[in-house]
Amino acid sequence: MSVGIITMGFLIGSLGGLTGVGGAILLTPFLIFIGINLVIAVGTDLVYNSITKLFGTIQQWRQKTINYQLVVYLAIGSVPGAILAVLFLNFSVRMHDL
Repeated sequence: MSVGIITMGFLIGSLGGLTGVGGAILLTPFLIFIGINLVIAVGTDLVYNSITKLFGTIQQWRQKTINYQLVVYLAIGSVPGAILAVLFLNFSVRMHDL
């Protein structure tokens, strides 16, 4: 299973690097498909994507291809959305455990 997961990580990382498509659209469903709990799959995906996005961010920063005003506008919408999504997942897990 480790070789398969390493291969999957390589493929998803390559696709993300080539296209800019977030690995989450690929990784989370795959993890769930192989039997990983939803909450664990989401948490694992977030950490994995944070690491891979860091390297992409460094390269884009070096190339001066970041529109910081656009980043601020996107963050104004996405940060509250991400917080609400995490709260929803937390609530769902607690309700499931009852």
